[in-house]
Amino acid sequence: MWRRVLGITVASSALCAGLGHANSSSTSSSSSSSSSSGEEATFEARFGDIIAFQGDILAFSLDIQPFHGEQSPNYGYVSPLWGDIEPFWGMDIQPFAGDLTGFWGDIIASGYGTEQNSAHLTTIGEFWEAAGPAWGDIYDAWGALRDSSSATGSDWAALEGDFDKIVEQANAIFGEAAEEATGYGISTDKGFLNDLLKEHDIDLDKTDELAEVSNADLSAFFLDFYDGLMSFSGFDAIDHWMPMINWNPALTQDMTYSGDVKVGVLDARVKVDDSEVDYLTFVGGTLARPMAHGAAVASLIAGSHDGEGVMGIAPMADVYVYNPFDHENSATGLDVAIGIRELADEGVSVLNMSLGVPGYTFHQDIATMLALPDLNGVADNLVIVTAAGNEGLAQTQDVVWADHGITTDNLLIVGSVGMSGEISSFSNRPGTACFTDEAGVCGEGDRLMDHFLVAPGEMLLTSDNEGGTMRVSGTSFAAPLVSGTVALIQDYWPWLQDDANAVTKIILNTAQDLGAPGVDEVYGHGLLDVEAAMSPISFDELDIYTGNSEWEMMTPQSLAQAAVDPGQLGLWEAEGASLYAFENVYGNVRDFEIPLSTQLYGQVGMFANYQRHVQRRMMEWAEDTAGNQGFAETETIAGTEDWSLTFTDDVTSETGGMLTFTSEADGLTVIAGLGNGLHGLSSVSTFDRARDYDASRGGANPMLGLASGGSFGSIAKDFANGFTMTFGYSGTAMQQLEVDQMTGVENDGNVMFGRRDARAATAELAYQATEKLRIGAALSGLEEDNSALGSASAGALSMSEDAMTSGLTMTATYALTPRVTLAASATGAHTFATDETDGGLGVASQGLQSSAYQVNADFRALLRKTDRLTLSAAQPLRVERGAMSFTSAQVTDRETGEINLVTDTWDLGTGPRQMAFEADYSIALNDGQMQVGAFSRYDLNDIDIDGRFDAVTVGARFAVTY
Repeated sequence: MWRRVLGITVASSALCAGLGHANSSSTSSSSSSSSSSGEEATFEARFGDIIAFQGDILAFSLDIQPFHGEQSPNYGYVSPLWGDIEPFWGMDIQPFAGDLTGFWGDIIASGYGTEQNSAHLTTIGEFWEAAGPAWGDIYDAWGALRDSSSATGSDWAALEGDFDKIVEQANAIFGEAAEEATGYGISTDKGFLNDLLKEHDIDLDKTDELAEVSNADLSAFFLDFYDGLMSFSGFDAIDHWMPMINWNPALTQDMTYSGDVKVGVLDARVKVDDSEVDYLTFVGGTLARPMAHGAAVASLIAGSHDGEGVMGIAPMADVYVYNPFDHENSATGLDVAIGIRELADEGVSVLNMSLGVPGYTFHQDIATMLALPDLNGVADNLVIVTAAGNEGLAQTQDVVWADHGITTDNLLIVGSVGMSGEISSFSNRPGTACFTDEAGVCGEGDRLMDHFLVAPGEMLLTSDNEGGTMRVSGTSFAAPLVSGTVALIQDYWPWLQDDANAVTKIILNTAQDLGAPGVDEVYGHGLLDVEAAMSPISFDELDIYTGNSEWEMMTPQSLAQAAVDPGQLGLWEAEGASLYAFENVYGNVRDFEIPLSTQLYGQVGMFANYQRHVQRRMMEWAEDTAGNQGFAETETIAGTEDWSLTFTDDVTSETGGMLTFTSEADGLTVIAGLGNGLHGLSSVSTFDRARDYDASRGGANPMLGLASGGSFGSIAKDFANGFTMTFGYSGTAMQQLEVDQMTGVENDGNVMFGRRDARAATAELAYQATEKLRIGAALSGLEEDNSALGSASAGALSMSEDAMTSGLTMTATYALTPRVTLAASATGAHTFATDETDGGLGVASQGLQSSAYQVNADFRALLRKTDRLTLSAAQPLRVERGAMSFTSAQVTDRETGEINLVTDTWDLGTGPRQMAFEADYSIALNDGQMQVGAFSRYDLNDIDIDGRFDAVTVGARFAVTY
């Protein structure tokens, strides 16, 4: 059965001098007398009788009428949404489209994991990405026609046609579900849309009346249109506040929670069966009839992720509701204090209070109540979250806070921002007020702004406690978003349930700065950021412990160093591969399991460093790809009829080159060189470009490529029967200088990945089978210092042991014509297990099995004698199977936070196969003094820190030798 979506705007107020809840009618409730005399003051709920789009408050207009008297349940100039806030047009605000792409794609809500449902959610997302801007165009055009004196019926008919297109697209997606629920599809003639148009007094058949429809009516209609269609989607509601505070369902689903956090809500009684919260308990207070306010607050905190209704930030939390309000919707300070004590006795670790005193962001009576000695016992383990109030004022009056009871360290005051991220016009602000001691001294960090932050508080979709939903506005509904975030933190790190001070500081110090730089009088610390709060405050100060029998702490920068190039180990996709890091946070500790397949959350510092490194690698790759096809010149230094000594330039290096001694009489060839002349180590291969041997780009013998850049040499002996035996050696450069592309500074070794030294030896037996066909088999051995297959050589992922790899490479060349040569190379290799007793990262007992292959078609003298075209297809070195082991300190008891050393095994070879296809053309002109080249490359399933991707690269090269 379709659940009716109500369009109700709830304007809330503040906690402490006359707490009253409103009835669901358009008439304000009678209010209690105002008082500020300590415990006997009456408190007023931040909620009341505001019906969206009717009555005195028009949610999208400037026609705002203040409520009568200062003590009405909705006191002050409450204006939920109006003026510059237009949720579907202008200022690039598309709250139900582009900003929510995290919800359709790889990250989807609970229960939507099937391929079919994921595709459906993606389709819905794509619809709103188009429908939001399309409606914005209709809104603008509607206003232009309304203001035009020359608008005709055909003009309005054209506008209706634009709207019909949206309806047609909506019917294709939601029509079947709507028909099943209501008996009708999505139609302007009958059913859902017909009823909705009538509710908003919009008759598309009467063009003469369309000019009477206001902007407020249009906005209200489209918001209800969105909510109505999404009720047919089969998914939980996705709302605009979610991307604003960097929250999505995956944030609650991808982490392992204890499930024992308890949230206290001081609010109106809730009908438990219709609350949207799985674990909700009414613990006491008055038995006044249930009201929507408490249910709305609870649903934002812990609404279940069950495929219908609204989603809360912390759905695993237990919510305990205490109602301090009597049947007249009022409560005294003593009633509220008793409620706090009752909820504390239930073991709640965060308390949401959407209550307040008229005229104040935070009233003295609240401070007096929270400082009662009776609350001393919960002073360390109760976070207080209170709404700031809805009068649009900035507080100037200081508040005295006693040195007992709950301290200000536990306090979070929450204001509201709209969809634009600007402070809501109705939201109270911290101003210049301060929490002082009894002597009137304002200590450091005790200004109201030091405890203040903001969250979305306009037009939030919540439970209506009747089985449906409603839209509400007010700081009452910004506060539970903060309370839900506190619950997430305390549930994932249960030991923080006893450290309210640490939790409040995490919330405040991870907020997105708004307004004036730093903490200010309007936004305080800024906008709530859930993802940042669940991430390290500073990645520079994380500690990682490795070892086996003893712990070894890495330096702070080791985490950045651990962001290694995925290399041939493919650690970014290794099954179970995670780092465990620890953060000392305000006298406590948090642990972070950091999956290597996912970029660290929101960390600009590390992200920038990594991106800088990727930029350098890509520039080097492009230069190498364009330059390696050049024509190396060979110069004869000395020789006779029987022997010769030649020198060949290494076109990939300014200082590299190769000396070749040849004795035809003895069938002997000796090579010595420096740089990337690895093709000289084989008597078969025509793979003569450095990138052919690069383990991440080419498929020729990668073990030689992993030990390239330094000295190399070989000796080859020809035998009369057509066989040739070759022995070769290659090693990395003794001095590894790299230039940072951002700073121009030369670095000795790679600052991100550390210095990697390696040596390789090869023995090849080749055979000239026919005049055109030559085949060979080479055994190669590779030794890498503190590294394996070119990866994992620095920081937290450094290896304490050398890795040994042996492999077999089969090579063949075939001279199809004098100008066309085909070549193929295939390598299989085994990397042996390392000693695991030293802990840290190592090759697991089963070792690693890897492969690489490449085929080339080489065309020479196509257009001119000096040109060359090479077509190639390659699979770079890939781990086919095997595992790495990693021993590190981890939390082994999530209840107590106990830490022990644990060895994990990360299975490799589970990701898709990487392939690379290249076309490379170059030509030498003017006797070789000028070279022109062009290249293109397509990488299939390449990998970096963000995962797999396909990439196309094209480029050109022009070089002059003088």
